[in-house]
Amino acid sequence: MSFIKKISKLMQKFTPVDLSVNTYSYEQLIEMKAQGFDVQEQIDMYDRGEHPNQIKQAAEAKQNQLEEQLYLLRFKEVSELEINASDIPNPTDMSKVSSYLSTKIDPNSALVIESLKGHKMDQEELRQGHMKLSSIVQAAPAFWSSEGEISYAALVFTMVKEGEFANNTLFLKLISGMLNNFRDEDQCPEGLTPEMQKLYKDLNNPNSDFHTHVDQSLLDFYQVSFEGKPLITDKIIVATTNKTQSEKDILPKKCFPTDGIVPLLCFCQKGRKKDYYYYRFIAGKYYSA
Repeated sequence: MSFIKKISKLMQKFTPVDLSVNTYSYEQLIEMKAQGFDVQEQIDMYDRGEHPNQIKQAAEAKQNQLEEQLYLLRFKEVSELEINASDIPNPTDMSKVSSYLSTKIDPNSALVIESLKGHKMDQEELRQGHMKLSSIVQAAPAFWSSEGEISYAALVFTMVKEGEFANNTLFLKLISGMLNNFRDEDQCPEGLTPEMQKLYKDLNNPNSDFHTHVDQSLLDFYQVSFEGKPLITDKIIVATTNKTQSEKDILPKKCFPTDGIVPLLCFCQKGRKKDYYYYRFIAGKYYSA
């Protein structure tokens, strides 16, 4: 080894290495040690699992896992997931509105007045309105954030018109999960009715506007069962509705609940050829946890 190389190697051994930013991996530190750098303390921290890089990576992994579990809350119950109720950033309590779900709405109630926020309606349509629980199938990310700005945006939801599954949150989550899987298929499955083939296209078209019933061909394709029994029903509705920022602002914390279950005021305008359905959010203060 030449004199210059010896001096260079000696300088490496005693030259301080800037480890303040903790950007070096374990493998890089081992290589640096072999080159003569004094990095044993950093290597020992890795061996004890105490290196800042390891702590940061563990925290990021934990946060990613939590976010994944919170996303799955849209399709499963808390008891099925690895989270606690305290982990849910925007929890709700649907028992607070349960009494409104079995009767027509009272146009003069504070809940209705505050939810409509001055929106003018035909009085007969208003009296015939009712409240239903829905599950959000898909919506712009801004709907899920308190700071999100939507201007004017559509969302897709599902609900059950009537019968034994109406307002059942576990059932709604099951159907919402099925519809998400349906939308994400590479191509429309074979054997479905023309209506469900159109629904597949609608779910994949951000500009679509629809109100349809899920039919048995789709339920059978996914072999959907509920409470241990094959699901047979024609009461499931999947539809779009358009919302403005002022409507979003009345949601709990100005965004969708974490589990995606949203109570709606449901109205129907009778037409000559077809009926027109429209929906309003409930003021969040009436069902926030």
